[in-house]
Amino acid sequence: MPMLEQSEQQKCQESDWTAKVVAISSIFVPLVIAGIGAWYNISMKDSENRVRYVELAIEQLRALPTPETTALREWAVSLLDSQAPVKLSDEAKHQLMSTPLAIHLSGSAVADAESKATLSVK
Repeated sequence: MPMLEQSEQQKCQESDWTAKVVAISSIFVPLVIAGIGAWYNISMKDSENRVRYVELAIEQLRALPTPETTALREWAVSLLDSQAPVKLSDEAKHQLMSTPLAIHLSGSAVADAESKATLSVK
């Protein structure tokens, strides 16, 4: 009979350990999921803010350069250069400082261009 009592004690210890693991994981898993959700939300907002700043910089660069807007144009050029995967050359920076940006692509214009390219490939 002593073996039976040891076996029952082991089962009780195992079940206690399992209960502790379940209790800890029932607290830990939701916290991890909440943390991942918060991180995702923050990075999406950060991405949206970067897009808005780039749009603002482009709008500033589309306007005619004046002595009053020199500092703002420098900021816009610097912002575009920092966000671009391919950095602007010194010549491109100088052109953006001295002449208005002539192109304007909206989201629908990009989609139209892509659909036309897809149609021409078929």
